[in-house]
Amino acid sequence: MAKNKNINLSLCMIVKDEGANLRNCLESVKDLVDEIIVVDTGSKDNTIKIAEEFGARIYHYNWNDDFSAARNESLKYAGGGWILVLDADEIIDLKNKKKLRAIIKKKEKLAYYLTFKSRMAESGAGSYIYNAHPRLFQNRRGIVYQGRIHEEIVSSVERAGGKLALSDIEVEHLGYEARFYKEKDKSERNIRILMKELNNNPDNGMTYFYLGESYSLLHKWEEAVDYYKKGLLMKNIPVLNCAILYQNLGTALLHRKKYEEAVKVETKAVELNPDITTPHLISAQAAYNLKNYDKSIWELNWYLEKVRLENIKRKNYVIYHEPNLTFVYTLLGKAYLNTNNFQDAEKYFLKADKSDEKFYLLFRTELGNKNLQKAEEYIRKAIKLNSEFTDYYIELGNILGSQEKFLEAEEVFNAALKISPKNTVALKGLGLIYLNTKEYGKAITEFEKIREKENNIDVQELLVEAYFNSGKMPESKIILENLLSNDVKKQKYYYLLGIINENSGDIKSSVEFFKQAAIWEGGDSEIYYMSGNKLSNADLLDDALIAYNKSIMLTPTVKEPRMNLALIYIKKNDYEKAIKTYLNLLKIHPSDKKVKRNIASLYAKVGDIKEAERYLLASRD
Repeated sequence: MAKNKNINLSLCMIVKDEGANLRNCLESVKDLVDEIIVVDTGSKDNTIKIAEEFGARIYHYNWNDDFSAARNESLKYAGGGWILVLDADEIIDLKNKKKLRAIIKKKEKLAYYLTFKSRMAESGAGSYIYNAHPRLFQNRRGIVYQGRIHEEIVSSVERAGGKLALSDIEVEHLGYEARFYKEKDKSERNIRILMKELNNNPDNGMTYFYLGESYSLLHKWEEAVDYYKKGLLMKNIPVLNCAILYQNLGTALLHRKKYEEAVKVETKAVELNPDITTPHLISAQAAYNLKNYDKSIWELNWYLEKVRLENIKRKNYVIYHEPNLTFVYTLLGKAYLNTNNFQDAEKYFLKADKSDEKFYLLFRTELGNKNLQKAEEYIRKAIKLNSEFTDYYIELGNILGSQEKFLEAEEVFNAALKISPKNTVALKGLGLIYLNTKEYGKAITEFEKIREKENNIDVQELLVEAYFNSGKMPESKIILENLLSNDVKKQKYYYLLGIINENSGDIKSSVEFFKQAAIWEGGDSEIYYMSGNKLSNADLLDDALIAYNKSIMLTPTVKEPRMNLALIYIKKNDYEKAIKTYLNLLKIHPSDKKVKRNIASLYAKVGDIKEAERYLLASRD
C-alpha cells in the first residue's frame, strides 16, 4: 500500500487464536500507533472480535507454514512511514512508548532493534532473557521478511543500503511463560516447519540449531541433544551462534544427567565466546551433581562476576540474560555447605529471596556451626512459610530433642504425624523422645507402628532397647535371636542376650554370649568392659583379660578397665603384671591416691618394702 501522510506509524501483526493475549497487546499500543493491521491465519476464538474493538483492519490469510510470507502479507497493507511489528503476546509500557516516538521522529536509521524481555518461567535460574530483533523500520519498497521460520528483515535492509541500530526500547514478551506456551503448542508447529526447511536445505546448521531449541522447549532432551550435535557437524554456524549451540547442548545434557559431558560442552562454549555467562551456570549445576563442589563454586563465582560486568555493558548486546540470582545464591550456598565452609554458605543463603528453602538451608548451616539456637530459629521460619512440609517438623523435633527439650519435641513430632500419620521418620523421632523420657511403653507403640511398615534392623534394635528397659526380656530375646538367625551379628546383640539369659537364670548360655562379645573384633569399648566384668564374676579370668585389654586399646585414658585388669592379674597371683598395669595407669592419672596405695600393697606382697613405703608415702601427699 502507498504511504499515507496522515499515518506515521503502522502496527503490523499476524495472529491465530490469540484471544487470551491480544487485548493486552493492543491496549498497550493503541495510543502509540496510527493504524493497526491484523492478518489472521485461521482463528476460531474471539481474536477477530477483539481486534475489531480496537479499530484494526483485518485481513485473512491461508496459513502455509511460512512466517515470512504471512509477515509480508501484513506489510503490504501498511500505510505509515514507519512499521512496528509485534506479536499478540508482546506489550510496550509508557516509558518505552516515549522512547519509540522519539526514534521515529529523528529518522536516523532505516531499521532499529527492539529488546524483547522474556521471563523464562521454567528455567533453572528463574531468569529473564533479552533478545534484540529488528521490529521497527521505515516503510520502504524491498524491505521484506525472509525465512520460513525465525524470519528476518536484516538481509533486505542491507540490500537496500540501509543501516540497523540497537535501541534502548524494551518490549515485554509473555509467550515463553509455561501457561501460554502449553496452550499454543508452538514447538510442535515450529518443528513441523523446520523439518520442511531441513528437506529443502539439509546442510543448514542453523536449522538443526532451531530444532534443538524446539525440542528443548518440549523437554524432549534426547532429541534436542541429537539435533544440536548434528548442527555442530555442519560447520557453517556463525561463531557466536555456535557458542549458544554448545551452551544449549550442555543444558540438554544436564537434563539427561550426562554431567561430565555437559561440563566439557560448556567449556567449549566459553572458549568460543568468553563473554558468555550461562555456560558457567550449567557447568556449576553439572559439577554439583558430580559432587565436585570446588568446581561448582569456581563456576558460580565466575558466573556472578560476568553477570556483574554484563549488567554494565549489556545494552551493547543483541542477546543477554538478567538472572534471578536467588537460584545462583542458593546453589553457591549449598556448594559451600558441602565443603563445610559454613561462613560463606550463610553469606549466600542470606542473599537469596525469602523462602522456606532458604531458611532450611540456613538451618543446616547453623547446625554445621553447632549454633543450635540459631538453627532452631531458622527451621521455625521455614515452617512458618510452609506449614505442610513434614520434614521441617522432623528437623525441628530432632534439634529440640538434642537440646533435651523433650516436651516441645513431642509436640512437634505429633504435629508432623498429623500431616503424615504413617511417616516412619517422625514415628522414630517420637519413639526416641519416649526412650529419653523413659516412657518405654509409648516408645514401643511408636516403634511397632514402624515395624508394621518396614521391619528393618534399625527399628528392631530400637524395639530391643525399649522392651529391654521396660523389663520385657522375652520380647527383646525373640527379636535378638531373629536378628542373629538372619546373619545380622553385632557385639551388642551378644551382650544383651547374655544379660537376658543371666536374668532368666540360664548362666551357662549367658556366659557364652559374654564370651562372644569379648572376642568381637572392632567392637565398643564399654561393651568390652562390661563383658569383662561379667566374665570376671564368673571366674573366667582369661576371657575377662581379653575383654579388658580390648577396652583399654579403644579408650586408653579411661581408668576402670585398667583397674579391673590389675584385679584379674591379682586373682591370677601375677603381681608383677598387676604392678605394671597400675604403674601405666599412674602415668595417665598421676595424682590418684588409690592407685598409689594399691601399688604399695602389691610391692609389700612381693617383698619390695622400700618401693612399698615410697608409694604409701606418695599416697598421703
